[in-house]
Amino acid sequence: MGYPRARIVDSSTAGFYHCISRCVRRAFLCGDEYDHRRQWFEQRLAELLDVFTIEACADAIMCHHLHLILKTDPKAARGLTDLEVARRWIRLYPADLHRRKQAAGSPAHASRIETVYLQSIVADHRKIARWRDRLASISWFNKLLKEPIARRADREDDCTGHFWEGRFKSVRLLDQYRGARLHGLRGPQPHACRYGQGVAGLFIHVDPAPAQGAASSRSASASKGRSKSEVPNHALTDTHQRAV
Repeated sequence: MGYPRARIVDSSTAGFYHCISRCVRRAFLCGDEYDHRRQWFEQRLAELLDVFTIEACADAIMCHHLHLILKTDPKAARGLTDLEVARRWIRLYPADLHRRKQAAGSPAHASRIETVYLQSIVADHRKIARWRDRLASISWFNKLLKEPIARRADREDDCTGHFWEGRFKSVRLLDQYRGARLHGLRGPQPHACRYGQGVAGLFIHVDPAPAQGAASSRSASASKGRSKSEVPNHALTDTHQRAV
């Protein structure tokens, strides 16, 4: 069975996570005549990386699914000023501010509206705290990455309904193996299915311990993780920690 994501993702410290998203009914994410969708993903990924305090260490866009290796940095999010948090989040959801500025009669008036709007948000400390946490969240990162891609794919396919199979699965990687070579992700060749560069060669080290726990339990679980050797991603079982 899966684990709650709160047991895997430690929101208080930096960590590396392997996130896997699959298309429903093996719908095409890219490949062949759908290969232009790779550009959708790359463009959206670049936009989000400029807003979130999250780093994309590697990625692989396959025909029917997506792999991401993400590094979280809650410390960087805590270091942002309240105004910077507000500005970043508004870049993700600009509609409200855009509507207000449309009513302005001049650029100077629009600028004043934006200033007053930002000041009202900064004054709401609970909202700022909530947005600050989200800027370091892999859940929100994946949500905002995948949702616009799903909408564009549905419009292109002239259909409605789910494009992604559930949310995403996440596996926490051991920090001591963060420098390991992740074969098949961001290799020199384009990683579409037609190149045969699946993730069969992707080996990762999985930490089976919960993210929240004492340092001693982390050390013990790390040694247990090392004893498992390298586990192929496609052969992960329920004994490895993952979230659904």
